[in-house]
Amino acid sequence: MTDSIKLRLKFKHPLRTPSSFPKIANYSLIKAISAATLLIGMPNISSASDDFCKPAEAFSEQDYSEVLPYADKLGWVRTEDLPDDLDIELSGRCDGFYIDRARTTKNNPNAAIAVEADSASTSPNQQLNRFQGNVLITQQGNEVQANTACYDRSNSDTSLFGDVLVKHSGLNMVGDQADINLDTNIGRINNGLFAVSAAHLRGQSEQIDFDFQDTKQYVELTEGYITFCEPSSNAWKLDADDIKLDFEEGWGSASNIKIKVQDVPVFYLPWMNFPLDDRRKTGFLYPSYEISSGALALTTPYYLNLAPNYDMTLRPSYYEDRGEMIAAEFRYLNEWGINRFDGGFLKDDDDYPDSDTRAITGEEAGEDRWSFHYDHLGKIMGWRTEVDFNRVSDDDYRSDFGGILRSSHDGTVDQTAEATWTDGTIALSARLRSYQITDETEIASDQYKQLPDLLFSGNWSHGSNLRSDVQLNTTYFERVAESDELNIREQNETVGSAARFYSRTSLNYDMRNTWGYLIPGVTLYASQYELDEYQSTYFDDSANTVVPSAHINAGIFLERPSRLFNTHFTQTLEPQLMYAYIPFEDQSDVPVFDSEEADLTYNQLFKPNRFTGRDRIGDTSQITLGVTSRTLNEQGRQILSARTGTIVYLKDRKVDLTNDHDGSSSDPKNNYETSNYVTEVRYTPFEEWSYQADFEWDNQESRAERNTHKIAYRPDPEYIATLRYNRRTNEDTDEPEEFVEFSTAWQFDPFWSIFHRYEFDAIKHRTSDILNGVEYNNCCWRASLIFRRFDTGDQELVGSGTDTRLRDEFDNGIFFRFELKGLADFGGKTQSLLDELIEDIDQRNVYDY
Repeated sequence: MTDSIKLRLKFKHPLRTPSSFPKIANYSLIKAISAATLLIGMPNISSASDDFCKPAEAFSEQDYSEVLPYADKLGWVRTEDLPDDLDIELSGRCDGFYIDRARTTKNNPNAAIAVEADSASTSPNQQLNRFQGNVLITQQGNEVQANTACYDRSNSDTSLFGDVLVKHSGLNMVGDQADINLDTNIGRINNGLFAVSAAHLRGQSEQIDFDFQDTKQYVELTEGYITFCEPSSNAWKLDADDIKLDFEEGWGSASNIKIKVQDVPVFYLPWMNFPLDDRRKTGFLYPSYEISSGALALTTPYYLNLAPNYDMTLRPSYYEDRGEMIAAEFRYLNEWGINRFDGGFLKDDDDYPDSDTRAITGEEAGEDRWSFHYDHLGKIMGWRTEVDFNRVSDDDYRSDFGGILRSSHDGTVDQTAEATWTDGTIALSARLRSYQITDETEIASDQYKQLPDLLFSGNWSHGSNLRSDVQLNTTYFERVAESDELNIREQNETVGSAARFYSRTSLNYDMRNTWGYLIPGVTLYASQYELDEYQSTYFDDSANTVVPSAHINAGIFLERPSRLFNTHFTQTLEPQLMYAYIPFEDQSDVPVFDSEEADLTYNQLFKPNRFTGRDRIGDTSQITLGVTSRTLNEQGRQILSARTGTIVYLKDRKVDLTNDHDGSSSDPKNNYETSNYVTEVRYTPFEEWSYQADFEWDNQESRAERNTHKIAYRPDPEYIATLRYNRRTNEDTDEPEEFVEFSTAWQFDPFWSIFHRYEFDAIKHRTSDILNGVEYNNCCWRASLIFRRFDTGDQELVGSGTDTRLRDEFDNGIFFRFELKGLADFGGKTQSLLDELIEDIDQRNVYDY
């Protein structure tokens, strides 16, 4: 601080007039000089002794083990002190919150310093200035308070005594005595407390050293502790000989650490570091573990912050009964997008193949297990690019080790790459899709790779009503299974490889009004195939198809006011009709690569082609009838919607998914006069309650083909309960499947939550999945315990000798999670398990203070 820097001295109370100040008649001294500006080189205000900078009265050291009396100085605002009419939403897990009134500024030693005090004096040599009583020193948003302050103009050192408070950029420090250099913002507080509002962090130390000059922003504690708990709680704290908090880097470190719970040491570490914000730093992450079927799995990840745009996480793991695995994830960000590589390797798995397989085949355990995954998401010259590539050692890798690996669960693992471009009118895309075979016994003979799949699409408006759209597609298919892996029938009924050229051109005249719409349209489908490795009895090496289609879609909107229980509603009635005609074109010499019969939903009723994909165009002459009714409240919120519909066929259909050449269809549904009836209901009587039903009735068999009901209760994200009933007919076996499921995540007070999921298989009359859990979550720590027993979908061999049989295999899992908020989280897989099994649980606010 230089001599030209001014101190603005404001006396807060009437004082004895110093001899060097003139008296002003009829005014108290506070009125006369409250706004006076004094230079550092002010005249002698009073005489001083050799003990000039010592406080006028001896002060006693404060006991800061009780934090609450000083909580307001740390920036803590208690919830009970807030005005009743204040509109603020709090979790209830804390009895208050920190606030930050300071501004973050760079240190400027030439900035003006304002001083307020009850009295001021200068030493005889005019080198020291002493301020006494309610001292307040401010500079650039930083603030210092004390009972007594003494400023040394020769070196800008300032000593502070009694009820010292230092505020800097969201950091509050309280102590008995402090020494600060006002030029450098370097100082020390003895016997002090501190709090960082943004990090919800506080602590205590015998000595707090700080350095806020230039880019340095750190605090160092000697013989102290830190905690993320509120001032009223010491549920846990990290006690250490030395703690350094580097706010410039966003990390803290500590040495000779004892983690204490209720002041009882429970864990010791020689050294550790921890984050103060969301910035990255090289170091160990917190370990995770799980127990499944009695076996323990422990992972201790290590993070490498290699550069601003790439990093790596090493994940050494130990699996009981299996051995040691090393896995790693590498992330790389460049101007073209985000790239991620992930993989793992376990040599000589001591439990693979499993004991049941070994008992049947006589194999020995000890196979190597490994995985590799690469995904990419980016944008290059206007093209959106996406890659998802996977390879594994075996079909059981994902079920044994989990992870981000994506599998189709049919004996193959997906490998895809895609690029798309659009300008709103036209779109281009190119896709490659392949598979790795992991289980030859599960491969479908009609499963094909697409190498490549090219698509052009466009839609245009011609005037106010005329619309046209075009799709052009070229795909090269290659069968996943080799010929020697298929039986004779599968070889005859499939094609080894083929190229398909496809186009679809549509023209619609869209006439809409507020009361209804009428949309006539025509479509032309065309395809050409070039086949290789095929059975000529079934297929034509140059098959082609040209099929026209015509449709008229019409609907009207009717509404009326209604009243129920003195509440006004608006009710609508929306009849909808479509006529579609597609002539028969023999497509039995065309192989099926990607077509399936579409699931029957209300929206599907109004699509002329009953097949998905591009290999089949279903012949039809049909009338689709549907009606929708909605009930809206006075605010326009939809309370109830119900829609139902069916298709009336004017002639039998012939096209199916087979390659028979007898001119008839093998699908009996093609002779039905009507389709199944479809009904969908959505009912939301209150914002927190909802009911959803989807119903499909087979009027030929007089049975429900699909019957799904769901009741959900969501008063807010902390309370979730869902009840489902699902019954459907399995398309492959024609056998019914029926399940009842209930799941909930229920916070019955701010601290305690319970989790439950129950799934009952009504066909097998047994529980197929059950999960129970409990969680305690307060202001500074969280713990949860989950138990799950579930059907794995596999079968196990039971019995011995000749008396053996297969039965469905169940697995048990116990998952525990313990989190010291802001510091450590053990058992993070528990949360991912809940996210997967309990609907909408990811909306909970579990980390708030």
